Amino acid sequence: MFNTIKSKAIYLATSTYFMKVRVRNQCTFAYY
Repeated sequence: MFNTIKSKAIYLATSTYFMKVRVRNQCTFAYY
């Protein structure tokens, strides 16, 4: 149970981080 919660938290953290990086890359491409 705790393992699943931890894995979900890690998955959410990584997904949000990648989404931020993706948006940042899109913004840079749009500017340049």
